[in-house]
Amino acid sequence: MIEKLFSLKKLTFISISVYGHDLESFKRVTGKPDKQYRKLVDNLNRIADHRGAGRKFMEIHLRTDRSFTWHPEDGIDDNSSELVKAMHRAIHEGGLKWLGNQLLYDTWGGMVNSEDVADLDIEMSDGSNLPKIGACYLLFDEPMIFADGGVNACACRGVDRTLQIGDLNNSTLRQVLSSENAVYHNIINRHQKNDYPETCKDCTIYRSVYRRPRGWSYTSIAAFFKKHDERAGINRY
Repeated sequence: MIEKLFSLKKLTFISISVYGHDLESFKRVTGKPDKQYRKLVDNLNRIADHRGAGRKFMEIHLRTDRSFTWHPEDGIDDNSSELVKAMHRAIHEGGLKWLGNQLLYDTWGGMVNSEDVADLDIEMSDGSNLPKIGACYLLFDEPMIFADGGVNACACRGVDRTLQIGDLNNSTLRQVLSSENAVYHNIINRHQKNDYPETCKDCTIYRSVYRRPRGWSYTSIAAFFKKHDERAGINRY
């Protein structure tokens, strides 16, 4: 599967999240056995074997203890874990972009609480006080497809299926991500009226469409939603 990634013509971006920085922290964060840790190390080394091919579309970041301060430029030594050595290879030989240790941990709509992370050196964040104005651009930029074919309106929230907007076993992706899809359209309209579904209310990943998302034209987005608001009788301006 890793070999195939480098041959896919339409694949433009992969972000690799690494949980933990050695065997002990990996097992604490993921709850997975040693063999999963070894598979992670082996897979990163396989990517590194492609000698820079990942430079075009791959990035990597950590989710581990706040006390872990390693940077790829620090190098490695005999005390470095197998995982750190594999990340170092993936970055320096495989060409992956390093994004550091991500310290913002979301509660996933309350599904994760302080007791769940009591033995981890991390801090949970509550996004309920994050200002929200209009629709979140993730509704248009990052849908999620479940393994069984279900389509979620957002890749960051709604893992409980409360944001599911379709099923690829019954419809095409083009049909699901369409204004003709009443379920999808309803979620967008609720966001535009600042009536956010429960799973969206305390999201720390929320980004308003009225701010420019990466790679989007601010002018075209603002014009589209201003027209939408005028039709709906919503005044934000």
